[in-house]
Amino acid sequence: MRPSVFVIATAIAATVGCTTDDRPPPPSAHDGGGVPIDPLEAGQASDVNTTACTAAQPPLGGDPLSDHSFPDVTLTACNGDSVRFDEVRCGAAYTFVSIGTGWCEPCIEEAPLLDDLGARFADRSLQVVQVLFEDAEREPASAAYCGVFQSQTSIQSTVYADPSAQTIREFDPPIIPRQLLVDRTGKVLLSIPGALPSDIDAHIEQALPAN
Repeated sequence: MRPSVFVIATAIAATVGCTTDDRPPPPSAHDGGGVPIDPLEAGQASDVNTTACTAAQPPLGGDPLSDHSFPDVTLTACNGDSVRFDEVRCGAAYTFVSIGTGWCEPCIEEAPLLDDLGARFADRSLQVVQVLFEDAEREPASAAYCGVFQSQTSIQSTVYADPSAQTIREFDPPIIPRQLLVDRTGKVLLSIPGALPSDIDAHIEQALPAN
């Protein structure tokens, strides 16, 4: 049975974030027609603490309203290792991902806020990661830049590079930062374009199963 889905909408004009309209990423192979998604969308999670970790199952994408699972794209760790997204999400019951760039001010400014978020939800087995698809010069992000970003922001959460911009291609419009919450199976529970809202905890609590 498909879990119940709820939508919390805010005006997109009020969203604080950057756009990549000057150099839009190519459409994803998983996109369902390119219709802009609501500025804030959420799907209700099920308890996945004991769920075996498997490959993401279709339909693939970044829209919780379409019951999407986020595709197992390949990322680059700061040490240069290639890491599939399923390897990342399988490390915890839930994974909160902030997708952005090194030239996007909100992406930079929210780095310490992501650390705080991870600390607040650590008891729910929720991990926080940041994914950068471009560096400060708008070039594809590299493992070397991943380390530079960590040093400049003092972020303690794990950072990955996505030089092929596979992560942001799942969203239209491509507003960054893009906040994403998935469970251990890859199911998308929450998708928010723009900087972390002040009430992000409430949105996450709504998406997670009750304790």
